[in-house]
Amino acid sequence: MTGLLIPDSYLTGNPEMALHIIPTALVTLCVRGYFVSRIYLLVGRKIVVLFIWGILGAVEFTTALIYVSDELYIANGKLQIVGLAELGVNPFLTVGSIKLCVAAGMDVMIATCMTLLFARKRARAKFTNTVHVLRRLTVFSVNTGVWPASLALLTIILLHAFPTNIINYLPYLPLCSVYCNTLLANLNVRAYIKGSGATHYIEMDLFSTTLPRAYESMEADEQQEASLSVPSAKEEKKSGTEPQSARS
Repeated sequence: MTGLLIPDSYLTGNPEMALHIIPTALVTLCVRGYFVSRIYLLVGRKIVVLFIWGILGAVEFTTALIYVSDELYIANGKLQIVGLAELGVNPFLTVGSIKLCVAAGMDVMIATCMTLLFARKRARAKFTNTVHVLRRLTVFSVNTGVWPASLALLTIILLHAFPTNIINYLPYLPLCSVYCNTLLANLNVRAYIKGSGATHYIEMDLFSTTLPRAYESMEADEQQEASLSVPSAKEEKKSGTEPQSARS
């Protein structure tokens, strides 16, 4: 990746910048899979959630492969990149726009779904602790999709505004780091939710079938609410016999 350290390469383009698209697409696919798995658990394990993520993820990764394969070629035994003038016309412009639009759309969909799910749970919550947890999880859900989607949309704007200038690629460079930091922030969310600065040890298991502790606490509160709202069998029997004793 030495080409990224050469200032002149940002004026002419280099193969390393094109190859950077592939690992970024893989990272974004995995990070979105983590958030989609949480939505999958929150909506009651509906398979349609995973199906939509799989289709859109396949489209984004396929367009990334097509873009990079068309952008690079081998000459004299060295990997070369096409000129900037060719990158500003079809099919590069169309394929790049499709990839970025799908990426931004998935981020907005994930943030919107999680926000609506938490809002619905917050409306039904009766305990102050549950409302507090859901409110802070909503903030994290919004930040999860806003920043990556903003970078993708900025890249699309610059791609069409400056199609033959490498400046349109600059907002895409930190996208991989933004996704990684978003995932780490969500994995360390418990201290923020509890309102304390304590450090907690967590397991970075992206494919766990269990909910995080924050979600488990919400489910425990919901079960407690249900137990308080439904009278026990003894109470029902007692309430049914009290009028008879009163008459006697």
